[in-house]
Amino acid sequence: MALGVDTRRYFSTALPDVTVELSTPGADAPATRQVQRCVLTARSDKFAAMFGPRMSDMKEAAAGVIKLSVDSVQTFDRVYEFMRGAPVSAKSTQDWSDVVKLADEYLMTSLVAHCDRHLCRMLSIDNAVELLLSTVSLRLPQLQASARQLIAENFEVIAQQGVFVDKVDAGLLRDIVREFGASRKRKAALDEES
Repeated sequence: MALGVDTRRYFSTALPDVTVELSTPGADAPATRQVQRCVLTARSDKFAAMFGPRMSDMKEAAAGVIKLSVDSVQTFDRVYEFMRGAPVSAKSTQDWSDVVKLADEYLMTSLVAHCDRHLCRMLSIDNAVELLLSTVSLRLPQLQASARQLIAENFEVIAQQGVFVDKVDAGLLRDIVREFGASRKRKAALDEES
């Protein structure tokens, strides 16, 4: 969902009216961010429900403080900047994976779809298994299909890396092996035609 110029202007000038306390693993105290309720509710179905008319008596809505557990403060900052209309500033596949996990948790379908497309562009033989496993519980159909195909097409190379079989559960491994067999048959048929 693209934000219009007027919406971005409003989001950039509206005063922060909510405090987010971000608890991260290993941190002694939560980090805080001042954010705009209108941004949160416009871009996240979960925040919209949290601050909606039926939930106005929730302690978060009443107090204006939201407590979140996140992998990193930078991940929240990246997601919030996207909510305000800026591009995602993630660089590595790990950064993008962290962003998509938070976006999925807070029901931000446009950001999840954006991450799905971007992670597909970053997909390689070296990271296909890790990306597939780290996103298996998320709704990333394009990435998961592309990763499975890449693994199937390069099964022998990836299996020789040694980490593949140890990390993948038996059902997923069986499916990928089937796909590998089908991929080899297609490749053999194409080789015979040419």
